[in-house]
Amino acid sequence: RYVVTASDDKKAKIYGQNYNGSWVKKAIIAHDSAIISATFSADSHHLVTVSLDNTSKIYGQEAGGRWVHKHTISHNLMINLAIFSPDGHHLVTASDDHTAKIISQKDDGSWEDKLTLSHNDWVTFVTFSADSRHLVTTSFDNTAKIFCQKTYGLWEEEFTISHDDWIDLASFGADGRHVVTVGNDTKVKILERNEDGAWLEKLIISHDDIVNSATFSFDGHHLVTASSDHTAKIYGEKTAGSWEKTVIIPHDDSVASADFSADGRHVMTLGEDNKVKIHSQQANGSWEENVTISHDDFINSATFSADGRSVVTVSNDGTAIIYGLKTDGSWQKEATISHDSWVNSASFSPDGRHLVTASKDRTAKIYGQELDGSWVEKAIISHNDSIDSATFSSDGHHVMTISDNNKVQINRLRMSH
Repeated sequence: RYVVTASDDKKAKIYGQNYNGSWVKKAIIAHDSAIISATFSADSHHLVTVSLDNTSKIYGQEAGGRWVHKHTISHNLMINLAIFSPDGHHLVTASDDHTAKIISQKDDGSWEDKLTLSHNDWVTFVTFSADSRHLVTTSFDNTAKIFCQKTYGLWEEEFTISHDDWIDLASFGADGRHVVTVGNDTKVKILERNEDGAWLEKLIISHDDIVNSATFSFDGHHLVTASSDHTAKIYGEKTAGSWEKTVIIPHDDSVASADFSADGRHVMTLGEDNKVKIHSQQANGSWEENVTISHDDFINSATFSADGRSVVTVSNDGTAIIYGLKTDGSWQKEATISHDSWVNSASFSPDGRHLVTASKDRTAKIYGQELDGSWVEKAIISHNDSIDSATFSSDGHHVMTISDNNKVQINRLRMSH
């Protein structure tokens, strides 16, 4: 029920929804320079801003809906990222000043700096595990560091992962027992935490060019990598704890990304060859190509719905294409949404029954799925400039669009059948 905007005018604005559906400005957050991001905690009770003035500010919601400044985090150089832990009790920042800072919420609701984590170069990325007990930092100093919060509340470094070049990304598996790092040295490393808490390197995956992504399946037993060497690779964890390559997925150009469906039974790879490929896991554990989705121009994104039963691809050819999973396990095209210019993005509603596209033609289109499975246009949202993104709220009742003219528009949906 809240939206926050970030702007080059040095201000972030929080809007809240009234009971009658109208939106009212709740607070203005001011910085001394442009604000590059603003993010809510998972429960929406806090938000954090990141500004080019080298500070992040935490705001909290008080009784009656008032938003109050809680804490300011300062760095000596630019802050690249600020994220809340999944439980909302911690925040971590990553900065070009070679440090990351952990800030934690006290029992009285205030926030305090808990620990400054040091690297020998820019800290490029940070992320928490799903249980909020671990975090991993990555740096241009060719290392990633895993930290753990102990039972007495202090954070301690547990392990350092080294690559032969800077590390771009890192992420935890859903169970928190695995970490994957992506280095600019064309390598991916999988680490596992033993019962005694020690981290052990389990596998090094090599590509012949830069690795663009590495993603665990939700159950943590599979991993897919995407590389500029024109391949994606799927690895599976065996019962003995080892990891083995199960398939190589070829494209005719760089593979920009790869992702699993929610149930882990399907993998979608996005290539710069204007193709998206979906591979499905068979009963014997093997992976086979199910369908190839083609566009006439560059594909900007490919996204599974939350239930993993639909896929949408969007392209500079002015179309978004929806595919659906059928009862026989095949993927079939269900709709093509046309725009008069590039389609920049598309996202599903949380229940997967609606979809919104964002286009350079200054419109966003909302489509809904009928009982017979067909997709029908429900509404068109217009701006005075290109629409960069359009997303649903978590309850699916609102759509937020962001355009090139620095305007954020919130649209309340009235569903009818």
